[in-house]
Amino acid sequence: TDGIVALAAVAALAGAFVSLTSSRPTFSLRQVHGFVGFLVASLLCVVLLVTLNVSLVRRALAEIYIGKAVATWNGGDMQRAAGYMDIAQMAHLSSRTLSLKAAFAYEELRRTLAEASTSKEDETARVQATLTYALERMFETIGHDRGNAEHLLALASLYELLVPFNIPEAHQKATETLDAARAFSPMDPSIHLRLARLAGMKEDY
Repeated sequence: TDGIVALAAVAALAGAFVSLTSSRPTFSLRQVHGFVGFLVASLLCVVLLVTLNVSLVRRALAEIYIGKAVATWNGGDMQRAAGYMDIAQMAHLSSRTLSLKAAFAYEELRRTLAEASTSKEDETARVQATLTYALERMFETIGHDRGNAEHLLALASLYELLVPFNIPEAHQKATETLDAARAFSPMDPSIHLRLARLAGMKEDY
């Protein structure tokens, strides 16, 4: 939409310029330059306004689908909720959207691990697929908003979730991620408590 408006404005500008230069108006060169400058400024204003409106519409659309995703997730339809979050992300890419997708993926992994622990069937492939997806969402969020301790803490929570299941390197990854979060938020007491808890858990191995 913004491209069409900008194109139309450019066409109007070009038409006005051709009209001024092809006919023989009584305008002075200074007046022509002033008129062209006015048209250019108007074009920039139009493009700016359209861009802002499109951005606002995209943000609003993302919020609508985030709301749908949360409601659907709470209703138990996790696959449909993930679809809503994908639409929200396409509408407007933001740390909030990515964080929610990561949170959904974490919760899905938690449920999968709980079900796998009580299932008599081999759930290894399902757990691995869910874990891979959750890690991808976590790293995507961290990559979009580097230096945010909250994203690192969320990733550490994922690794901590894996520790009781003896997932290789889960304990080490959890500790390293918490250390990285502590570098950005050294006064956060919860990080120190979680590191202490991990140190205690390591003694059990």
